This record gives sequence, C-alpha cells and structure tokens, in this order.
Amino acid sequence: LDKKLQQIPIVDHEGRVIHIDELDDLIRPRHKSNKVVIMAGGLGKRLRPLTHETPKPMLHIGKKPILELILENCKKSGFTDFIFCVNYLSHVIKDYFQNGSYWGVHIRYIEENKRLGTAGALGLAADDLHEHFLVMNGDLLTDLDFSRLLDFHISEDPIATMGVLEYEHQIPFGVVNIKDGDVQSIEEKPVQRHFVSAGINVFSPQVLDFIPKDVYMDMPGLFQNLLQEDQKLSTFLLHENWLDIGRMGDLERANSEYAEDDSGEDDL
Repeated sequence: LDKKLQQIPIVDHEGRVIHIDELDDLIRPRHKSNKVVIMAGGLGKRLRPLTHETPKPMLHIGKKPILELILENCKKSGFTDFIFCVNYLSHVIKDYFQNGSYWGVHIRYIEENKRLGTAGALGLAADDLHEHFLVMNGDLLTDLDFSRLLDFHISEDPIATMGVLEYEHQIPFGVVNIKDGDVQSIEEKPVQRHFVSAGINVFSPQVLDFIPKDVYMDMPGLFQNLLQEDQKLSTFLLHENWLDIGRMGDLERANSEYAEDDSGEDDL
C-alpha cells in the first residue's frame, strides 16, 4: 500500500512466477451480513449551541458528519446493513442518509417515541437481530477494523463483548499513604490506569432476552444485569485511534487532527 504496488507476483519454491494477484482483490473486505446498530438519538447538551438544530452525530468533522465517517469505516470492514436508533432531530439524519443506497448500504431507522437508553432501544430492533450484531455510539471516531472485533466475539462465544480502552489519569499532587496517622510513603504525581468502555460492543442475539420491552435501560445497566445472571462477558482491547466527541474541545481536536490527516502531514 505504501509503495502503491497494485500487483503481487506469486512464485513457486524455485522463484518462478506462477500467478499475479491484484492488490484490490487481496484487501477487499469480506462481506458481513451482521447488522450494525448505531445509537444516534442523543441530545448533545454539552455541545450546545451547535446541537440546537443539528443532532450531535451530524456535526461535521472536516467535510463530513461524524455519522457518515462511522458508516464509511464500518463499510471498509465489510458491514453494509445498518440500524440507526434516532430520536432528537431525527429528520435531519433521515433526510441526509435516506435508505443508504448512495453509500451502497442499507439503513433501517428505529424511532424512539420516548427515551429508552442505549440498551433499551435494542428492544425495538429485536425482530431484525437474529445473529451476532454490533452496537456503537453515534459520536465516536475510530479506525478500528470492526470485523476483527466480530471475529473475536464469535471465537470467544460470550453473550456480549465490550470494546475497552486503557485510560490513564495522573493525580497532579503527591499522594501520601498513611497508616495509624503516620506517613508510610509519598508518591509524587502517580499515574492511575483503568480500563474504560469504548462505546463499541458486540452481542449475541440471546442478549435480547435480558432487555425489558419499552423500559429505559442504558448500556452499563444491561452489562450489570448480565453479570448478575452469570452470563459470559468478554472484553476486546482497542489499540487503534479512538475519540469520543462529547465536548467542544473534542470536536475541535477532531477537526484539527482530521485536517492534518487530510493534508498528509499527520495521522488521525
């Protein structure tokens, strides 16, 4: 890819060319029939006033809405069947994407008449979810190969696989460890590391049995229920670029990095 080579010669054990493969054929993603459910109904309160007339997933990064970048990345991984869960200013999303044919994909819309949360909305799409399916938030930027995540889920065979990130937080002070009023040790500005949810999950269809109908449930609540029911849960550690567009600074950072990537000066 780096050297712009389009043909790959295949040789036998004596170095004789026996075939020529086209690069496009080798890197073309294998089509996935699995559905991708994208949660795109949030209010985007922390990004007001930009979200007064535009739903957060439709805010632009460069020349395209966040949701379009997500769709295109999923398609690169072989996924072409989408369910958009919409609520706030849903007509903006529907008018832009319509049935998805412009991008060579199919889009079905699930309209929440009331807010059901990131997990509760899955109950409205249950009739379409007969095989393993992806669920992700509609305000994420990542270059993750979603097919790897799905393949991992299938190989591990849990009821749910949560995409996770390693998050570092540095305490800006010296931490004093005390026992019985005496100083035991002092650690200057320690770094704490935790695993956090990346907002990208894969579920087996059996998970729908744990989602009550027409009742609000967020994704942490669903995972907590699954834990209480002793269901197998797996995690998939993301090493790829990832950015949650939750605040104005995130949007500005994404646009800055996108501009650098688009000009060829840097990577997103």
